[in-house]
Amino acid sequence: MRGLSGQRGLSLLEVLVALSVLSLGLMGSARLLLAGLRDQGNALLSNEATALVTDAAERVRSQLQTGAGFSLLPGTAGHADLAAFQQAAAQRFPHRDPQASIVFLPATGPVNPDRYLISLRLRDSDAQGEVAILEVPLTVFAQPPVAG
Repeated sequence: MRGLSGQRGLSLLEVLVALSVLSLGLMGSARLLLAGLRDQGNALLSNEATALVTDAAERVRSQLQTGAGFSLLPGTAGHADLAAFQQAAAQRFPHRDPQASIVFLPATGPVNPDRYLISLRLRDSDAQGEVAILEVPLTVFAQPPVAG
């Protein structure tokens, strides 16, 4: 466009269109950055929950390998392990309503060993207000120790 002084330049409309396109791009980039941060936080949460469940599974395995068995009855080491698992979950995830459990699943036949299902469920609200549940299950098979 040629102004009164004979110089070329941009009209106000062209500047506004350029700023609109730039602002849309920046908003898209910000949204992408926030989604990435949310996903990274969820991955860290999942890793921490998996580590907690794995620790509880190792406690069950260690008691099963000694040949003493694993019991969830009050006053037993298994009951204390379950309480420690629940307490650790409550301390690590206080705002996520943690539900930590160890469930005994008896054998269903002569070739199927007893099993213990160790799980941790965490609740979290996503951006739309819906409740999302992260569940980390792990099964420990109760096989008798091998005599060697």
